[in-house]
Amino acid sequence: MAICNNCGKQMPANENVYRREIYSGQTKRVNYGKRITYGNSTHYTVKSVCYDCASAIDEARKRTNRNVIVFFLLVAVAAFLFYISKH
Repeated sequence: MAICNNCGKQMPANENVYRREIYSGQTKRVNYGKRITYGNSTHYTVKSVCYDCASAIDEARKRTNRNVIVFFLLVAVAAFLFYISKH
C-alpha cells in the first residue's frame, strides 16, 4: 500500500497514485568567510499523493496563477489610464 506524503492516508492498491511537487523543507546557511553571509532555501520534491491532495494542490496552483494574471492586468490598466491622463 502506498502512503500519501501530504496527509498520511494509506491508498489501496487499486487507487491511482498521483505525483505532485510538495514542500519538503527549508535550509538555512551561514557562511563565515571575509563577510558573514546568510542563505535561505526552500525545497520542493515530487512525491506520491492521494486524489484529494492532488486536487487540492492543483486548485491552489490554479488560484495562484489566476491571482498573478489579475495583478498584471490591473497594473497594465493603471499604466494605460496614467498614459491617457497625461495626453
